Amino acid sequence: GRRFPRAETLLSPIADGGEGTARILTNAAGGQILTSEVHGPLMVPVEAEWGLLDNETAVIEMAEAAGLVLVRPEDRDPTRTTTYGVGELIRHALDRGVRRIIIGVGGSATTDGGAGMAEALGMRFAGCAAPMTGGELLNIASVDTSGLDCRVKDVSVHVALDVGSPLFGEQGAAHVFSPQKGATPEQVDLLDRGLRHLAAFFPEASPQRAGAGAAGGLGWGLAAFAGAQLIRGIDLCLEATGFEGHLDAADLVITGEGSFDAQTMTGKGPWGVLARAHQRAIPVLILCGTCDDTAHDLAANGIVGCHAVTRHFGLPAERAIDEASELLQALTSEVIATYLK
Repeated sequence: GRRFPRAETLLSPIADGGEGTARILTNAAGGQILTSEVHGPLMVPVEAEWGLLDNETAVIEMAEAAGLVLVRPEDRDPTRTTTYGVGELIRHALDRGVRRIIIGVGGSATTDGGAGMAEALGMRFAGCAAPMTGGELLNIASVDTSGLDCRVKDVSVHVALDVGSPLFGEQGAAHVFSPQKGATPEQVDLLDRGLRHLAAFFPEASPQRAGAGAAGGLGWGLAAFAGAQLIRGIDLCLEATGFEGHLDAADLVITGEGSFDAQTMTGKGPWGVLARAHQRAIPVLILCGTCDDTAHDLAANGIVGCHAVTRHFGLPAERAIDEASELLQALTSEVIATYLK
């Protein structure tokens, strides 16, 4: 605004099921943010935020209870992490008498197929030590669903996805995402076999459906244990914030994320923005921390340019992260100046 006073700028926050989803949906609905103490991914108590949109609807971010940011880098090991706290958050929402629960599943530290969550809701896994973790899945001898909180069946559960991966296999939760959570190649294989073993106890829940592998298989677990519907988180957020209406008067759309790469175009926030802007032939600028060359090919239509802080300023990723705010402001200023010429 200060640099280009004639430019009219409209901010429209987005999230895709990951960080920010609860706040964006809650603010859009004029609801309230609540805080509850639950168990984190390593069973250490954490204060988790969640939203109450109205008396009928709650929105939860699984990362608040089982997120990668809650685990120190040296402690990251998805054979030891659990979604138990996610189940506790669901219980808190049920205690409020809601009829609908939206669960954002980005940013997880887990690969337990949602078994930890199910355990917190009363399901029992014979042969396993509590809590259920990714490393316990292969030990399941039998599953007892009789103790599952009966209120789960009475609410509508929607999973806000940011990826479309299946539960297991080469494109599944363990192979694609668990290395980012600290898994060794041997652990990747163990986790993948564990997810297959878990799925065998629930043959009616498809492990190959798009999004089943989200959040280390929590997408599948919510569908299997809570009858959840899987939807794209970005679609949910863009609808709630009236994004389509904002495009009516737009000449240029600016969006981006930390790393703009091939995964971005599988359903993350910028993907949803690009799709809608492209439908209206509105050009899009991508601003990001790093930018994979393949992203250009995947998202060529309608993109004016993809500009990465690391590439533009010739900086290592660590410094780009440390000085993100200042560098992003400088990059935006330079890019917009070029665009307005």
